[in-house]
Amino acid sequence: MNANSDEDYIDAKTDAIRAGMDGRLGAFEANVNGKFATLGATIAQARTEIKESAERMTSQMVKWMVGIFVATLTIFFSSMVFLLNTAIPKLQAQPVQTVQPIVIQLPPMPAAPVRP
Repeated sequence: MNANSDEDYIDAKTDAIRAGMDGRLGAFEANVNGKFATLGATIAQARTEIKESAERMTSQMVKWMVGIFVATLTIFFSSMVFLLNTAIPKLQAQPVQTVQPIVIQLPPMPAAPVRP
């Protein structure tokens, strides 16, 4: 064989292998980029779902806390009213004793002399 023809043959084979590898690497890169895009969309969707779930949980928690607070206040005041009405003895209304009025009588005063 001839050196020039061998060199051309090797160059042609190398160029063919490079072209094939470039095509395969391009396809691989497109595949990976597609997967990353899909993964990014999935992560964004999961983030949105988690955020909505957390907001629902927060609203439910606030609703329950307010309900428990109102129920606690109701039970507290009801029990206080019950205890104050039943546990503490009420004072019996005592009949009012009428006191005889004190009458002070003064002796009649002499009339003042009339001056002319």
